[in-house]
Amino acid sequence: MNFSESINLLEKSTEKGLKMSFFANESLTKAPLCFGHEKLNEFPEYVNAVVKIRKASALANRELGYLSKEKAAEISRVCDGLINVSEPLTCFEQTILRFVGMPANKIINEQIQIKAEIPISLDEISLNQWTNDVTVTAEAIAIRSDLSLLSKNLRILCNELGRKAKEFEGVVKCGRLGLRDSFPIRLGAEFKSHKTIIEAIIGELQEEEKFWTFSVLGAGDLGTGLGVLPSFSSKVTQLLSEELGYKLSLKEEEFQPSLNNRYRFIIAHSKIQAAAVALWKLARDLTIMASGPRAGIREIVLPAVAPGSSIMPGKINPTVAELIMNICDKVFANSSGLNVGVHAGWLENDSNSSLPLKAILDSCQLLSRGAMVLVEKVVKGITSNSERCLEQAQMSLAPALFLQKIIGKNETKKVLEFALINNISLADSYRKLIGEIEKGSLLEDLFDVYLLSRKEGAKNFMNKLRLFTQ
Repeated sequence: MNFSESINLLEKSTEKGLKMSFFANESLTKAPLCFGHEKLNEFPEYVNAVVKIRKASALANRELGYLSKEKAAEISRVCDGLINVSEPLTCFEQTILRFVGMPANKIINEQIQIKAEIPISLDEISLNQWTNDVTVTAEAIAIRSDLSLLSKNLRILCNELGRKAKEFEGVVKCGRLGLRDSFPIRLGAEFKSHKTIIEAIIGELQEEEKFWTFSVLGAGDLGTGLGVLPSFSSKVTQLLSEELGYKLSLKEEEFQPSLNNRYRFIIAHSKIQAAAVALWKLARDLTIMASGPRAGIREIVLPAVAPGSSIMPGKINPTVAELIMNICDKVFANSSGLNVGVHAGWLENDSNSSLPLKAILDSCQLLSRGAMVLVEKVVKGITSNSERCLEQAQMSLAPALFLQKIIGKNETKKVLEFALINNISLADSYRKLIGEIEKGSLLEDLFDVYLLSRKEGAKNFMNKLRLFTQ
């Protein structure tokens, strides 16, 4: 295959969009190449952020006398039209390799100019706005937006887990360390523990949101403010705050266009990744707890979103839970891409990679949608197999740890081996080998899974055991 044929093959394997041309030699006809497959309108949070900055800047320039009222009003009108749409705009369907910085700014400016009903130059649209300060501010707006959405949807999941915790409060089950039997617990407590972990992560995400409420508009390309007219920075930050509905802090004095501006991407994504870890474990635990229909643990039953075939009645494929795990795996992968993009800057130029922002927005969106799917398709419809749970709790051999403190190691060994060989509970084994269990005794408490599965009951048992062994 010659060079020309290779180019043609590459063209066919890519989508139409942003084109670049090069030549192998003088006789070769121009061969447009398409790089990337993503479209600018696939990142609406960032596009909307840049558009809102353009609107606020136009209004600030008008109030300061740097732009005519007529042109400022027209820019504002066009920007409102670009923001207030229910579907992604076709005017931002350009295939783009890098969407932060100059590429997005240029496309958005051109669309504002095209849609304006009066002549407005590109310089007037971007007056007092530089690539770096617009990009950093727009990134902050977009990240805060998606962090807020993720916190909101995780809260909905927490509320549903809380309802299930109350519903299953009376269901006693066998606790497990990995897949090994342990002491009895309540099924409701297991759901509550997942809720508690996710609530803690929500707190971290909400704290992270507070950081991304800043503006560096007016800082210019190098943080010195060179090329920005007086009073623009404070005025545009005020108007942008009103447009967004929350207060922005002005950080132009702290702004330095270097790697330091992007270290926070790593911190933010680590908190998002913590949410992915929690969701992954929840999905995995639900899958294991619902395993069966005969050979598995089958403590709970998942909604039959994907029931098995006619030759396997009772089988419910945990497809949604597995989907959530796949989503979380994608978030873990995003972390690697983000790290590569963050350290790509040099000298006074920050990283020009889209990977850091893309990774954060993608991870937030995946987990936000995943959390809602998990609520609607899984958690809401979970039912408990309470009889199975009770049976497994009573069959656990873990209480032998305390039994030896009551009847001694030798007797406990006999009871334990007899229970294991005959596949019966410790309580039944004790009755067959030693005799009946006295009512109100410490032994009766030990074999009472309802008592030991409550914190208060476990505490009372330990106090009685302490007195018994003194």
